[in-house]
Amino acid sequence: MPAMGTPERKPARELITFADASASGLDGSLRRAHRDGRLVRVRRGVYRPAAAQEAGTKAERAAARYRDQVLAVACNRRDPVFTGPSALVLLGLPIIGPWPKDVFVMSGTAHGRRSTGVVEVARRTIVPTSTAQGEEITDVNFSLIQTARRMPLLATLVAADAACRIHRFADTPPLTTPEALHAEHERMLPYHGSQRMRPVLDRVTIGAESPLETLSGLLIEQLGFAAPRRQVAIEVPSGVVYVDFYWEEADIVGEADGDIKYRSAGTGAGAARRVIDENGERMSCASRCAAWPGGDGETAGGGCGRRVAPNGWSRARIASSESCSAPASPGPVAGDGCCRFARTGLRRSNGLRCARKGVPTP
Repeated sequence: MPAMGTPERKPARELITFADASASGLDGSLRRAHRDGRLVRVRRGVYRPAAAQEAGTKAERAAARYRDQVLAVACNRRDPVFTGPSALVLLGLPIIGPWPKDVFVMSGTAHGRRSTGVVEVARRTIVPTSTAQGEEITDVNFSLIQTARRMPLLATLVAADAACRIHRFADTPPLTTPEALHAEHERMLPYHGSQRMRPVLDRVTIGAESPLETLSGLLIEQLGFAAPRRQVAIEVPSGVVYVDFYWEEADIVGEADGDIKYRSAGTGAGAARRVIDENGERMSCASRCAAWPGGDGETAGGGCGRRVAPNGWSRARIASSESCSAPASPGPVAGDGCCRFARTGLRRSNGLRCARKGVPTP
């Protein structure tokens, strides 16, 4: 939605500018702090405390560094409008893989240009805007499209799934919907790089609970496995649980269990416990299961996706009703979570047969 006037500028996250220090007579102190390693230069004339780099996971630190780059540009430019991945990082949306080196802003004209570390995106259509972290950004749909034009499918799809996600445990509304993303794409046509957005539109879902789940779904497709159903309700002794992936003919479920699923289960007491209890019930009735290390896929590791299929499994087995066997030596996916496939031995709820949270069958 269009922004109502110029957004109020809030202080950038723990950033210190040389201009502000000089105006206060503290430029000497700033130089000493930088020389001593207490301050790190983010961009020319903009610094941050060195300790600010140390908090969070590897993925969170990478996102924080790129967010600082974006906010540093805000310190040096007059009323920038951020777009693409620069807008997504201000919205707190995840990606898989490295964040770009450049910061993306909207040009004031119909022509784009590039300067040191900043890409100005040509303004060739009406650009809806909103605000995030005190900065003006293009709205989430426009930003996702600009991201798709410049970044790999996986990075954009992870962000799109996160933006469209309908939370099962929290009341947080989604930032957008697949329908709104489709509509913005159609509104902008024709535009350069539009073909890169089509694979995102074909795959975006409201049910992916983590970047690892998005990564798993894409790799299942790329490896040639039969297409599973997503977020299927299965009856267990205590009620009904949802599984991430379900191969109906083979009666196999798959669970992408990265840490982010537990962290995002809500803020109330016992929110993460609900996820743990659900996972225990999903797997306790399985006759056999296979597990291998896999994190939330927020950053691309060296072995990411190289051996997603457990040793001894084949495309034919996952597509048939043959029993599953545990791998002799699990292959890494990324990080420290777990992506598991198991033979259910369960029956689906009669009242919730094929129930999915609005997720289209792949």
